Amino acid sequence: MPAVDVVFFKDENGTVPVIEFLQECSQRDIRIPAKFQVSIERLEQLGWELTRPEADTLRDGIHELRVKFGTVNYRILYSFHRGAGAMALLSHGLTKEKAVPPADIDLAIRRKAMFEADPTKHTFVPDDDETDDVDDTEETGEGAGGVDGLQAPPVTEAGPAAEAPPQGRARKRGKKK
Repeated sequence: MPAVDVVFFKDENGTVPVIEFLQECSQRDIRIPAKFQVSIERLEQLGWELTRPEADTLRDGIHELRVKFGTVNYRILYSFHRGAGAMALLSHGLTKEKAVPPADIDLAIRRKAMFEADPTKHTFVPDDDETDDVDDTEETGEGAGGVDGLQAPPVTEAGPAAEAPPQGRARKRGKKK
């Protein structure tokens, strides 16, 4: 089965670059981390079988999760590992214009090597307090939480985060006769 466990890389100083990136994105628009949450869930389900347009292979075992919001391309770089089970390590996120900068790929390669040298040290494990923000299984019966309180916007019959029409002038629906 292609399913993998997804883990977040933790740096030497205890920071978790992907979570920081998602929090920065949520300052721009909460829908950006919500799109990444869906992509991460699909990565868990499909593993190596996740391909374009959601994911792509870069080089040296580094892959990218791809999210577009407006005209901006957001990426989370990751790699696959085999150990006790198959897993995908989320390295860090970035905003790109054209190609992913080689320096970002090199950083992901270094983080992959650090993780392989000491997986326990470089795996983010949420504290009990953080777990409350991450998993709301008791309330919904599903693990539909987010990362550090980053929640997906509500889905309505009209689609994700449907908004009320703007107030003021009504839209013209046809020509006057």
